[in-house]
Amino acid sequence: MKKLQYVPLGFFLKTLICILLFLLCLSVFLYGVVWTTVLIICLPRYIWTDIGIVQYKSYIILLIPTLLWGLWWAIYVIKHQNKIVLNKTKAIHLPEENHKEIYQKISLITRAFNIPMPKIYQVDDTGVNSLMISDKEGESALIFSSRLIANNNIKDIINMATFHLSEVKSHSNMYHTYIIALTSCFSLWFELIVSRFFKTKELPFHLEVLRPFLYPIRFVLLPLIAILSIFALYDRLIAPILSFFLSTNNAFKQDKKALMLLQTPSSYIETLYKVQDNPRVSAFENGATFISCFQDPTDHLTFLKLIDTHPNIENRIQKIKKEFKVYFIYEKEEK
Repeated sequence: MKKLQYVPLGFFLKTLICILLFLLCLSVFLYGVVWTTVLIICLPRYIWTDIGIVQYKSYIILLIPTLLWGLWWAIYVIKHQNKIVLNKTKAIHLPEENHKEIYQKISLITRAFNIPMPKIYQVDDTGVNSLMISDKEGESALIFSSRLIANNNIKDIINMATFHLSEVKSHSNMYHTYIIALTSCFSLWFELIVSRFFKTKELPFHLEVLRPFLYPIRFVLLPLIAILSIFALYDRLIAPILSFFLSTNNAFKQDKKALMLLQTPSSYIETLYKVQDNPRVSAFENGATFISCFQDPTDHLTFLKLIDTHPNIENRIQKIKKEFKVYFIYEKEEK
């Protein structure tokens, strides 16, 4: 099957707007970091007016290289957005020879929608959720939690896959994938530095005597980690804002498209309930990835959510019941 080669002019315009918004957010973010840093360093030595002058000069000096770096990153992401997200989520490719039924079922869905076959991955987690990414070349990938794959929940996998694939032609997922990759820069640095300095590692026996000296070094690094923690929040805070300006939430529309093809509303609602019970997948919670999940896995982190990226599952279920006239009747077995 041929790839989706046609990309509307609107995609490039939205990408340009996204880059401009990203650079603007980067400038504002840099201003806050510089102000905080100068305040901490200079407060014991300068009066408030001097701090303002030092902060302003530092900001101007850092602004141009920061914007140039941001522009380079934004252009780089256009070409490598899928690869960046796959690395971010640590997704593992699912071999077709071991999961033929999943590939066959998803292949039927792609034929029905007349779209290319996506690559299929899994992430190691016990939650019930999924993520789809795609780029302007028409390459897409479905990422499922390992619990779905290990339990061979074919119905749930198909329901989620149909939901995601129903919007491939609209290119909205392409925008979301670009946003996820674009805003992941700071959290990637954060994870790299934390894994380098703060994860406990085995030392050779003759160096174990040095271990007590490592803790003071780590304590000195705490201010750096505090700043990087703010960096790690950057993609989680900025991604919904960019998403809000670039594309609307289409969950209800995707549900309807998926069910028009599947014609199994009862099974689809069961999948929604399963996801509602445990949508938490750490790889999808990490940063901006939640905007393209089957269901937002960060509902428990409401203090970090500026804009709702997913409608409530109960609302989705009620709309499905109203649209398809289906009702669940739970009967208890009498003993």
